[in-house]
Amino acid sequence: MGLSTGCCPDLPSGRHVIHGRVFKGASDQDGNHNSDGTLREIPWVAIEPVVSAVRVLEKIVPDGSLLFDSAAHTFQHTRPSDGTSLGYEALRARIEDFVTWASQQALA
Repeated sequence: MGLSTGCCPDLPSGRHVIHGRVFKGASDQDGNHNSDGTLREIPWVAIEPVVSAVRVLEKIVPDGSLLFDSAAHTFQHTRPSDGTSLGYEALRARIEDFVTWASQQALA
């Protein structure tokens, strides 16, 4: 949920990877906890549907933002970004709503 825009670059090889951050155990040069996290040493390999989902999210949120920025995905009211991701409960509810909507569309 800490992925940001640009995390899945188009590579000449055609193979897609996702670069993310590690927060647990992330520390700065002085050994202090780094709340911004550190870049994962090994990116995840991504299949085309995941890449497509990342591209859609990149169109929704501003450049340099988290893909799951809570401000960008709060539709009831507009609020400034505080740089936090959606919580697990909010994400779960949105996925359930999407599944319900997709099921209704499939039956129509």
